[in-house]
Amino acid sequence: MLNREIVPADKNLRNRTIILAIVLAVVGLAVLYLLRGRLEAIKKLASEDLSSAVDQVLRLTTIVAWVAGPSFVGLGVWLWWIARRINRGGRFPPLGMKVVRDTPVRTGDRAKALARLARVVALVCLVWGTIGIWLFYSRAAEMLRQAAQQQQQ
Repeated sequence: MLNREIVPADKNLRNRTIILAIVLAVVGLAVLYLLRGRLEAIKKLASEDLSSAVDQVLRLTTIVAWVAGPSFVGLGVWLWWIARRINRGGRFPPLGMKVVRDTPVRTGDRAKALARLARVVALVCLVWGTIGIWLFYSRAAEMLRQAAQQQQQ
């Protein structure tokens, strides 16, 4: 049987991660609940004044874009940094990195494969956080403006 190195879990990091996940879930659910109510109000407004309703939807879309974009970019930058540390150290997890569960050390080709995966996911996050969010916002704004123009005719 191989004697493999294990990086022990950091219990404080695990606890903080669990608390952060719970807080983010509660905040996310609260935002969805509030957003649902706001969209219902906009839906009622649309039957009376479509142009104002479109403006309000565009404001909401702008807020979503400004929150989602930087979040994806931040995740992408962090993953790229992790991949760089894996490549430089030749192992995962990199030396000094805390983990939330006991993690066997991977070296060689296995570590390089994890670094490549992290870079691919980082690039996807960076592209989506910049170009993807911009395209989403642009397309949504265009569609809403066209719908408002068609309604006015």
